[in-house]
Amino acid sequence: MTMKTTFKIFLSLTSVLFISSTRLNAEEHSIGYLDRLEAGQACSNIRKLAGSGNPSDLERIAESILSTNEAIKSCAIQAIREQKGPYAVDKLLDNIDDYVRDQKHKGAYEENLKKKLKAIDSIWALGEIGDPIVMSSLLNFYDESDETVRMNIIISIGKFKTKGARNILEILIKSSNETVVIKSMAFEMLDEMKGSPENLIMAQPSPSSIRSGDLIYSGGLTGAPLIITGELPVGHAGIFAGTEIENGKITPVIADCVPNWFKPYGGVRKIIKWKHFLHNYKYPFYGNRTLKMPPDEKQRQDIVQIALQMAAAGFKYTEKHLQQKGPELYDCVGFTEAVYERAGMNPTPNEKESGWGWPLTVAEQFESTVSNSLIPPTTIPMPEILLAEPNPAKEYMKPFEFNETGFTFPSQAVVSPERMFE
Repeated sequence: MTMKTTFKIFLSLTSVLFISSTRLNAEEHSIGYLDRLEAGQACSNIRKLAGSGNPSDLERIAESILSTNEAIKSCAIQAIREQKGPYAVDKLLDNIDDYVRDQKHKGAYEENLKKKLKAIDSIWALGEIGDPIVMSSLLNFYDESDETVRMNIIISIGKFKTKGARNILEILIKSSNETVVIKSMAFEMLDEMKGSPENLIMAQPSPSSIRSGDLIYSGGLTGAPLIITGELPVGHAGIFAGTEIENGKITPVIADCVPNWFKPYGGVRKIIKWKHFLHNYKYPFYGNRTLKMPPDEKQRQDIVQIALQMAAAGFKYTEKHLQQKGPELYDCVGFTEAVYERAGMNPTPNEKESGWGWPLTVAEQFESTVSNSLIPPTTIPMPEILLAEPNPAKEYMKPFEFNETGFTFPSQAVVSPERMFE
C-alpha cells in the first residue's frame, strides 16, 4: 500500500465500518444502486453481501459483474472468486467473450486495457471456482487470445486437476506451434498435478512475444487496496529474464523484489517458477509490457544481466517505500525501474516518482508502458474425449459436439499472428 492511495483507502475503510454496522436493504442489493455509489462504498456493500453466504446475495454479486463501473466489476469478480460459487459462471464467460469479440474488430485498442484485465480476472475466477464443466468454454477463447490471456487460461485449466485438463496441457507441450513461454506454464501446471509423464516428448517451441528484458505484471500485495480505490488491479512487477531447460522441462527465469519474509526467499531474487511470481497462483498474470520505444537486443541483454546481478547481491525489500530504487532497499516497482534506468532507459515519467507524484506505483508503470504481446499462430489437435458431461454454457460458446462418450472437438484450430497493443 502506498501513501498516494492512503486517503482513498481510508475513505474506503471508513465506509466498510459504516456499512457493516447496518443491514443492506433491498435497494442496496441492486446493481443500479451500486453503480451510483463511490467505488469504495460499493465494494463494501459487495463484501457484506459475500459475507452473508446467502445464495440470493451471491446471485446479486454476480449481477454486479455486469456493472459499467470497472472498480465495482473488479470487486464483484474478487468476491465471486473468494466464495468459489457457481452463481456467476455465465457472466464471467460473458466478460471474456465481450473482450475477445471486441479485440477482433478493433486491432490496436489501448482504451480497452481495463476490459482486458477484467477478462483475465474472469478467467482467474473461473479457475478458482474449479468447475471443470467450463473448460471447453475457456478453450473456445484460447486461439483468439494473446499469450497473456492464454497463460491465464492454462493456469485455470490446471486448477481443475482432471484427466481432461492433463490431456490439454500435454497437447500444448507436444505442439510445435506453441511458444516457449506457453510450454513453460503448461509444464508447471502439470507438475502441480503431481508430475508429467516420463515419456512426454516436447516439440520444438515457437518464439514467444514475451521476450527477455520485458516488464511483467501480476496482482499482488497491493492489488486488493488498489481495486477498492478504483485503480488498476496491478500490484506486482518483475523482469522476465528468459527460459531454461531443467530435467527436460522448460522453466521461466524471473527477477523481482518481494517482502523479505516471502518463501522460498524474499528481497530482490531470481525465481524459476511462475508460481512464485504469481504468489502461489493467488493472483492473475497481467502480461508483459515494454517501452513505447522498445529496447534493442543489446539493451535487453543489459536489462537481464543487471537484474540477475542485483538478484544475486542480496538486496532487501522495503515496506516504507522511502528508498524505492535503492541503493540497498527496493520495492517491486522500484527494482524494475532501477534496472531499466541502469540500462539507460526510463519506463515511467520522472514526475511520477517525485513531488506530489511520489511514490511510484505499479499501476503507473504499467500504464506508462505498452503491451508486447502477440496472438501466435496455433494448431492444437484436441482430444476426442475431454469431459464426461455436457457443458451448460451458452450456445455461442459451444461449437463442440457432445455424445455418450463425451465432447468431440475439432481436429485443429488455426489463427494467424496479429500484434495487439493494450
